[in-house]
Amino acid sequence: MDAHGTRKVRARNPTAYRARRRRSPMAKQPPAYLRVAAHLRDQIRTGRLTAGTALPTEAQLVAEYGVSITVVKGAIGALKWEGLVEGRRGSGVYVRSSHPLAQYTVDRRNVREGHPLPDVGGQWDVASQDAEAEAEIAGRLQIDLGSSVTCTTYRLSEEGRTVRLVKSWEPMRLADGTLIEWPGRGPRPDIIGRLDTIGLAVATIEERVTTRAARPDELTALNLSGHRHYVLAVARTHFLDSGRPIETADVVLPGELCEIVNTFNVG
Repeated sequence: MDAHGTRKVRARNPTAYRARRRRSPMAKQPPAYLRVAAHLRDQIRTGRLTAGTALPTEAQLVAEYGVSITVVKGAIGALKWEGLVEGRRGSGVYVRSSHPLAQYTVDRRNVREGHPLPDVGGQWDVASQDAEAEAEIAGRLQIDLGSSVTCTTYRLSEEGRTVRLVKSWEPMRLADGTLIEWPGRGPRPDIIGRLDTIGLAVATIEERVTTRAARPDELTALNLSGHRHYVLAVARTHFLDSGRPIETADVVLPGELCEIVNTFNVG
């Protein structure tokens, strides 16, 4: 205070104040959950935690790092978001494979010249049934709404998990009563080979590839935990030389686990 009893307030130097804050050790510390995530990430990237290995339980991580359960959950959530780990219902959290599990391979070589389509490996489960064409499918196949179609679902599994979902539709009249009446059976199970056996030559294949959020049934089928996963969705249609669509399919792959490989034969 001065001689008149008035309190003097010293003006703060903003530059000096910011400098003191920058020098403060606390200002440099990232949140606890990020520190725990960084340590676990380092163990994954250096190979101390290998693909398929279960992370310690939440209780073990709380004890190991001396943090709360909330911090541990935040760290695991960050690693899930980065695609480094995945939760398995009723089992725990595991390090994910570092290589793409699902590979969507499109080989443009002519299969009728002795170049077979690539073998994607894995185990296919196939089931077919009679159905009626809904509006979207009727439009893609250029048939009347409600027309009879053969609907086939395929599931491709690799390393013990489903990595590709396919659902295809063909006009019922296409192969009714022939060797290829049911997709996935017969001497040549691939679509081009099947149609060749009844004298229908596929001339054009159209694919529309988009990304979107995984639907609830896809989260379950592809074993994707949480709600922030995306998938690659491929709408594929085979056409005859006349321009008539002969088969259409939806292919769904987990976006963070797959890669698309296109091979083109030039000349």
